[in-house]
Amino acid sequence: MPPRLTTALLAATVLVPAGACGGDRTAADETTMAGVMCEDPVRDELGVGDSAQFDDSPAVEVTSAETPWTYEVTGAVEVEGSATEYVCTISTPDQGDSWTVHEVETIG
Repeated sequence: MPPRLTTALLAATVLVPAGACGGDRTAADETTMAGVMCEDPVRDELGVGDSAQFDDSPAVEVTSAETPWTYEVTGAVEVEGSATEYVCTISTPDQGDSWTVHEVETIG
């Protein structure tokens, strides 16, 4: 059976608590958060809950360091013993205080 390719276009905005804010940050400072903020949209795309196990260090590329900062997150998630790769495009207009998911693509 060939791998399943799914693409979803999303317009979800996620807010981060104000306590998570710091001083002036750069797009590179928020790469870890970009990876974390993609996890729920990937779960939603796959239709799975908290049983999904994400790899510890997805590849996060800053695709735009101009406002809004934009990232492409590539990683893998395991659900019920089956691994699925994903690519998530996400941005933040305000140094990581809120996030917008633009696209989630799953392969596998």
